[in-house]
Amino acid sequence: MKHGVGILKFSNGDVYQGQFVKDQFHGKGTYNYANGDVFTGIWKNGHKNGKGKLETYDGSLQLGNWVDDKF
Repeated sequence: MKHGVGILKFSNGDVYQGQFVKDQFHGKGTYNYANGDVFTGIWKNGHKNGKGKLETYDGSLQLGNWVDDKF
């Protein structure tokens, strides 16, 4: 069970680096998607939830509050 701070690499090339609680992304973390998108922000129970920033591979940027992975 993942608990604390660490890195999780997925077979599709995605990488999460940040805090875990009971095997879920929870707290501050950065998720690098294989397609080049990067989300940095707050996670709760495995979902984007709180202040965060999504930078897409094409240069667009979304800043704000997320609730259950929705901006």
